[in-house]
Amino acid sequence: MKVKGIAFIAVISLVILFSLPVFGADEKAFIGDLIKVEKLVYGKPQQGAVIERLNRIERMLFGRTLPGTILERQRRLIEFVFEGTEDEYPLCFKIASLEWLVLQEVFPGPLSSRVDKLEEMIIGKEQTDKPLAWRVENLIKLCVPSGEIKMGEVELPKEQLVKVTLLTPLDSRKNKPGDLVRIKVISDLIYHGVLVIPRGSIGYGKVVKVERAGSFGKAGKVNVEFNHVEDMLGEEIPVCMGKRAAEENKREMKGRAWAVVSSFVGLGVFGPVGLVAGAFVHGEEAKIPAGAKFYLETSQDVKVKGLIVKEEEVKKEIEKKGEGTKEEKEPKQ
Repeated sequence: MKVKGIAFIAVISLVILFSLPVFGADEKAFIGDLIKVEKLVYGKPQQGAVIERLNRIERMLFGRTLPGTILERQRRLIEFVFEGTEDEYPLCFKIASLEWLVLQEVFPGPLSSRVDKLEEMIIGKEQTDKPLAWRVENLIKLCVPSGEIKMGEVELPKEQLVKVTLLTPLDSRKNKPGDLVRIKVISDLIYHGVLVIPRGSIGYGKVVKVERAGSFGKAGKVNVEFNHVEDMLGEEIPVCMGKRAAEENKREMKGRAWAVVSSFVGLGVFGPVGLVAGAFVHGEEAKIPAGAKFYLETSQDVKVKGLIVKEEEVKKEIEKKGEGTKEEKEPKQ
């Protein structure tokens, strides 16, 4: 009898053991999506049971909890904040569009804080007693003449210049491979009438190699591999220090060579290799302070959604594509 009991416990244990990975994977995916929404709305993940956290964020966004299962409610949150639907643009896009229309720049940080700042500037007070969705729509009515913002999608080709400024200071005495490097876009990238990368967008890279200054005049180097900048929806647009960006940087350096030399203590900001290989060279040691400005470029063709700022250009591009399609369908005799 005792043996049978042990065997029964062993069987139950095996059933539980083989069931855990499936449930664990589902739970991890579910919590991952919720954390993603919380990070964007609040700035950090929240504490408590999943249902409590869902109730809290729904009340903040909509003023009430939504019907349906936990998975259905979570799916609606993802669509509302990040993806949008056929009838509604995502919340992150609306807020970024408002910032750019009002301030000509987008800002990093939690969506809730960004709406607070917009209300403080436009209305004179934060309307935190109202749902965030209502507050954003109210700001759109107050700030946008037509009462609506419009999203467009373009095929952004590679080698489009993106002007950025360094947020993370670089120093060959202190940096090491793997260090995160933050950059900020300082000039809008508008393509075919669509604002795809607005001023204020954040980007990232990483230090891949560091060389200390040595004897015989060997300069220090900090090699940085740039990865991406974010678009209007927070999606990643791949960038690099390519040939076109390097040429543009060299051209600008010639025009303001003295200003560069005098603003950075040393012989030159970019050495003979310089930006061609993504290597920052500065005198004996590589010291590039936050605020250094330079160009990167898009590293591959990518579909991008953004704010329509020049509607006529968008219409012309649509017409051009339509004509091209028609010619393909109706070849010349």
